[in-house]
Amino acid sequence: MNAACPISGVLVNGHAARVNAIITVILVGLSILLQWYWVLYVLAFDFAIRGFCNPKFSPMGKLSNVLLKAAGVKPAMTDGGPKMFAAKIGCVFCLVIPSCFYLGFPTVGFVFSGIIVLFALLEGLLNYCVGCKMYILMQKLKR
Repeated sequence: MNAACPISGVLVNGHAARVNAIITVILVGLSILLQWYWVLYVLAFDFAIRGFCNPKFSPMGKLSNVLLKAAGVKPAMTDGGPKMFAAKIGCVFCLVIPSCFYLGFPTVGFVFSGIIVLFALLEGLLNYCVGCKMYILMQKLKR
């Protein structure tokens, strides 16, 4: 954990966050490919739970923890503040993307889809959370 990052008091499993990111890539990809944009509203709901409520109540988080336990991966707890901030950004993106497609702005929808997929791939594959970095930067700017 970065010393510049304020502690939120909420702990999350870092491994589950990475699995959540891979699931996000799959769901966003399938929703765009199959034009099932409503799936993104469901994903936005899960992001909202993780970002605005308590991550332990997230259905995707519960699924990720079950998969990790079945694979024998021990939890790696980390401060939840940055991850919750990233989930808030994900929630906004998952509301904007289908709205763009439904309102006739597919190019904007594809751009936002590409951004969320890129960010989720960075988290899932490289353990690099762009939203977490933005959170830390914002905390430094507040000082």
